[in-house]
Amino acid sequence: SYAVAGLPPRRLRGWISPTWFDFHDTGRDQLEFFVEMAGLRPSHRVLDIACGVGRLAIPLARYLNGRGSYDGFDIKEELVDWCRSKISTRRPNFQFQLARVATRWSPNEQVSVDRYCFPYQDERFDFAYAGSIFTHILPGGACNYLEQTARVLRPGGRRQPFQTASQQR
Repeated sequence: SYAVAGLPPRRLRGWISPTWFDFHDTGRDQLEFFVEMAGLRPSHRVLDIACGVGRLAIPLARYLNGRGSYDGFDIKEELVDWCRSKISTRRPNFQFQLARVATRWSPNEQVSVDRYCFPYQDERFDFAYAGSIFTHILPGGACNYLEQTARVLRPGGRRQPFQTASQQR
């Protein structure tokens, strides 16, 4: 089975999912949207920018097949560690990396958001998702992240920034 072992602890879910969001329902709804509206396929290579504690990775673990893959990165080490121990151990094609980027949550890091280079080769991914990172970074960082996303997407790849229900209308 591709099931993930358990729900992340509430203290970890709180970093990415406000208390009024249901962690599982939100991840499942995002996946359904990606499949129906953005053309995500089980064999796609997916990048999750600022992946948090696996809200999207968990439903993708059931959806992506052996040809598909998932890579996520985040600045919070405890979130990455949980994903590695609960998801990567069961799905070796699901990888999580710690992004050592200077932010208000990680001020001791040396690389700024506007200079961070995604740790992936050019044209590696079919699909890229950024949950809410653009609400937390300044324009220089946002431009860099958009440029990095374009670099790592294959020609014809899809970008899917998170949109609220009102933005989808």
